[in-house]
Amino acid sequence: MKARIIHTKIWTDYWFKKLNRSSKIVFLYLLSNQFIGLSGIYEITNEQICFDVGITSTELEEAKKHLSKKISFHENWVKIFNYEKYQTYKGSKNEVAKEKERNLVPSVIRDTLSIPYRYPIDSTSNQKSVISNKKLVISNKKPEDEDFKEIAEKYGVPKSFVLSKWDDLENYCASTGKKYKNYKATLMNWVKRDALKIKREDKNANRYGKARGGIIIDWR
Repeated sequence: MKARIIHTKIWTDYWFKKLNRSSKIVFLYLLSNQFIGLSGIYEITNEQICFDVGITSTELEEAKKHLSKKISFHENWVKIFNYEKYQTYKGSKNEVAKEKERNLVPSVIRDTLSIPYRYPIDSTSNQKSVISNKKLVISNKKPEDEDFKEIAEKYGVPKSFVLSKWDDLENYCASTGKKYKNYKATLMNWVKRDALKIKREDKNANRYGKARGGIIIDWR
């Protein structure tokens, strides 16, 4: 029987908390449905997702936009970034099985989803994927805890929001090969951009809520 890990802290993750109801359900479904394998890359139709989750095609398309930093979509294919942290299968046999599964994915799909090349499996030493190695290099440039606090205070956002943006930055660099001279400065720009966007959305929502006599809860 297949098993996948959903950490309880997901409910306090700032990125996840900001998702709407449909996007949250789709994200959890794509991590745990019956079509998923060992690689996090699999084929599933929009119709199947809508039927199982109970949403409309319009809601699904909107959810895909919200999940684009965590999951890549192309035609009927899905790729979950950093899929390894959602499963517990280890060992050389599982690495071989994952490699075989990836090889079954059409090359045009692999290219479109930016699936990285993986070195051949060494039976005496488990090879990590290129994307994991890239992320490790980026992690070595990770700002200090005080830097995260400084950025959070500077832009008036929770520290968890800054950490979420760092995770997004790691995923982006690992999947695209993009490099930056100053990762702290880049992180600040990402936080500033998204924090301002959220505040504008909250301001508009607050204005709408007052006009309708609704109650708006400030996220800060």
